[in-house]
Amino acid sequence: MKKIVTQMILGLVFFLLFILILPIFYPINLMAQKASAKPFPESQFVDIEGINIHFRSWKSQKSTTKGRILMVHGFCGSTFSWRKNIPFLTQNSYETVAVDLPPFGYSEKKRKVNHSISAQARLLWQFLDYQNALAPNDSSKWILMGHSMGGGVIAAMAAMRPTEIKSLVFVDAAIMTSNKNSLSGLSRWFFGTNYMYKLGEFAGRYFFFNEKKIHKLLISAYGCEPDNEAVKGYLSGMNQGGTAGGIMEMSASKELYDFNIAQITAPALLIWGDKDTWVPLKNADVFKNRLKSAEVSVVKGAAHCAMETHSDTFNDLVLRFLEK
Repeated sequence: MKKIVTQMILGLVFFLLFILILPIFYPINLMAQKASAKPFPESQFVDIEGINIHFRSWKSQKSTTKGRILMVHGFCGSTFSWRKNIPFLTQNSYETVAVDLPPFGYSEKKRKVNHSISAQARLLWQFLDYQNALAPNDSSKWILMGHSMGGGVIAAMAAMRPTEIKSLVFVDAAIMTSNKNSLSGLSRWFFGTNYMYKLGEFAGRYFFFNEKKIHKLLISAYGCEPDNEAVKGYLSGMNQGGTAGGIMEMSASKELYDFNIAQITAPALLIWGDKDTWVPLKNADVFKNRLKSAEVSVVKGAAHCAMETHSDTFNDLVLRFLEK
């Protein structure tokens, strides 16, 4: 028994040394990772702050337009996450724009980019300024819709420029009531090193970004079995070079400015799955009490991704809120 235990300990030590040493020699290109060439028929790219941002846009299918919606995915998501909602919204006279937040999806994976919530909010406001320039005669305010981490980003956007938002839809949102940097400067420096970037890329490529792991991840997020389309759709976005390294760099990012969700003045809808174990339902009431004008809608049986697993219920809730 003692011999077996010793062998197990030695094996673990060698494995840890392998993980620690291999990224030093692992051939990762540390230059900016360029976006894939047009992953979807309606894919477009625009340079914002020196980053090639991937987005997709759809016009209203009716002769009139009731509003413009910006859709922001959650952690490890992409524009693919909204595939079951966009057709419904465009059929009901809404223009929609879905964007990939770096370092996810098909946006450029550039090194040394600030991925903090406030930095992402600033990036998306510049993106919306670009969208507004394309339609100078459209003075309508934007409707912001964000899932999970994306909910935190749209909250920061609304706090940053509160008078320019018509309304918000939060979906199982990971909202910070205020943004305080939790890591020390030394920790941020460590996570921003080339070593940690290479370690992240190595771990992503060989351990985490494969069909088996994505399938397991989606079971947890969905609260049910994902179909093959979902697994392949998420895996494709995450398998773009630079995603895993960029996730490491997220920990190195420092907030650019302070905000508090009490600054948000636009009406908000918080849609939550009652089976969500990632951001439990109790958070919805916390956020509702901090916002000036908010209501909560609970989707029975849904976990963390109600817009995908319970899309019909989700779409009806969104439409009812938008047309009040």
